[in-house]
Amino acid sequence: MIIDFAKYSINEQIKICASAWAIIGCEGAAFVNQIFMEKKSLIIAICYNHDLHHIPFQSTIAKYMNHEFNTIPITNTTDIKLILNNILSIVNNYYNINIL
Repeated sequence: MIIDFAKYSINEQIKICASAWAIIGCEGAAFVNQIFMEKKSLIIAICYNHDLHHIPFQSTIAKYMNHEFNTIPITNTTDIKLILNNILSIVNNYYNINIL
């Protein structure tokens, strides 16, 4: 499911995250919503290399919540197929499944 948290109230965001098994997206404020997820959920932050300094805040929350936190660093020239393959690899490894 694709969610744009800007379109939802805080209460709706909490309900969405409470029912989610993963958050996958571009690093930003919405990743704070991981506090409403069940422990040991999967967090994948896609982040430009020059923005990696934001990651310690999100990863600290994830560590506190016992989530699996991963980053996918990108540049302006990163191929979308590479990003998707990285996401699938992380999901497959974490849940010990093979999506594709």
